[in-house]
Amino acid sequence: MPARPNHAHSRKRRTRERARGARVLSGGAPAAERSERMPARKAARPSRESAVSRTYGERPKPRWHPVPVSELLIACGAVSMVIGLQGGAPYGGKPALIGLLAVAAGTLEVTWREHGSGYRSHSIMLAALPVITFHSVVILLLSLFLRVPVVVNTGLLAVDIGLFALLLSVARSRFQARRLQRIGRG
Repeated sequence: MPARPNHAHSRKRRTRERARGARVLSGGAPAAERSERMPARKAARPSRESAVSRTYGERPKPRWHPVPVSELLIACGAVSMVIGLQGGAPYGGKPALIGLLAVAAGTLEVTWREHGSGYRSHSIMLAALPVITFHSVVILLLSLFLRVPVVVNTGLLAVDIGLFALLLSVARSRFQARRLQRIGRG
């Protein structure tokens, strides 16, 4: 097996040297100066900065700003759910349900505020919640009067998909309009 020449470095080492900017190009220009003269290559993977850019500006403050109402709702709801789940089915049903509703209300307020202001998109969640509520109410009302067959549930699923698609497109378009308004282009 022939020996590798001394000037040849492994690919891993060359990458590290380029990242540190220590590699000197021909003519004595360091890699930092080269970046000014040559256009930068696009990264193969999205960077952490692109994940952060999903938000714009500062998080919107609620109308009751100094008092953290939504956060208190979520915290109290979580405590109530834990108490309800420890109490078992006969005694813990009401605290668990109240806790679930409190957590849902606090979470919904925060997501609605962020989405409506153009800060961060929550289109999928805001489109899914009414669909889940609609499906649950219809099945509960039908189950009061008759035994709900699987065919009805399957047919209702087709309605759910159409309703979700409609609500998702409305939520996305409203968010994009609000984001453009927030940026100053609208």
